[in-house]
Amino acid sequence: MAPYIKTGVGDTFGSLLTYIPKTKKDFNGISMHIPVEIGIAIGRNHRYELTLTYYLQNSAEQISRAATIGFSFPLN
Repeated sequence: MAPYIKTGVGDTFGSLLTYIPKTKKDFNGISMHIPVEIGIAIGRNHRYELTLTYYLQNSAEQISRAATIGFSFPLN
């Protein structure tokens, strides 16, 4: 097992709309987002991953999250 944390900075192109009872925020254009991943690589050679992913979109006051299962394989 190998636990890990990843983070970075990226851009989102397009339109973002946040609509909840006390907030309505509409954003168009290029927006910065911050991805954060917390996961664990398991199995022989750490080829399988269980990950929680978060995208923080400050300009639209949004947080997106997902739970993922992945695997990797050699291409050669």
